[in-house]
Amino acid sequence: MIWKIANLIFKLSNKIYFSDEKKSWRSAINSSQSYQDKIISDKVINSFEKIKNKKTEFYERDGWIFNEKPDESDLIEFLKKKISEKKSTFQVLDYGGSLGSRYFSNYNFIKNNNIYWNIVEQSKFVEYGKRNLQTDSLKFFSSLNECLNYKKMNCVIFSNSLNYLENYYQILDKMKKKKISYIFLDYLPLSKYKKNKIFVQNISKKIYNSSYPIHIFSKKIFLDEVKRLNFKVSKVKMKPTVFYGFNYYSLVLER
Repeated sequence: MIWKIANLIFKLSNKIYFSDEKKSWRSAINSSQSYQDKIISDKVINSFEKIKNKKTEFYERDGWIFNEKPDESDLIEFLKKKISEKKSTFQVLDYGGSLGSRYFSNYNFIKNNNIYWNIVEQSKFVEYGKRNLQTDSLKFFSSLNECLNYKKMNCVIFSNSLNYLENYYQILDKMKKKKISYIFLDYLPLSKYKKNKIFVQNISKKIYNSSYPIHIFSKKIFLDEVKRLNFKVSKVKMKPTVFYGFNYYSLVLER
């Protein structure tokens, strides 16, 4: 009941809100516009078109350009620790990284530390990225296999993206089989629910008028799953959120 009331208030306030629980991922897809909605890619691409100098640090999230740098302390702390363990170049796989939101937000740090950034995304983002943004240190790929076959990745980043993947467990399993040493999960929604749940996330019209399926993971079940894949959870940090029923977390997984 509280879930329904909270999300009704968010809906009436024109904020991000969630549906009632769905029985399956397919049911959630049928009840939403899906993450492949053209309105999403168009909004992000249009925002990047307004950036005159794309070889500099700038701050974009969901197609919005910000004047101030978002809090990147968790990601920077993770990268600093891991690149110190490598003597050569450091390859990052950013799964669902849009057109490089985290890359450009940390552009100066990445360039100064010889980090190579590889983004796996949908074809619309990849086409634009390859045509307008790709450099020696920033690459775009349409599939996970294509990226993993390109170079040996030192770490993988899921920045609020794993929860939007239907087959998230199989993807983590592939990371294990490819012997990825580190996985950084940022803005991962974890709850006290006894099971993982599926909802439709409805986006505020202020951002873009769209919706897509989302997993809200049971914290206990999710941590049991990654341990079953032989990943050690080396760091867990809760992040504040306005939503009811779950919190966002950053987690570091080590093989």
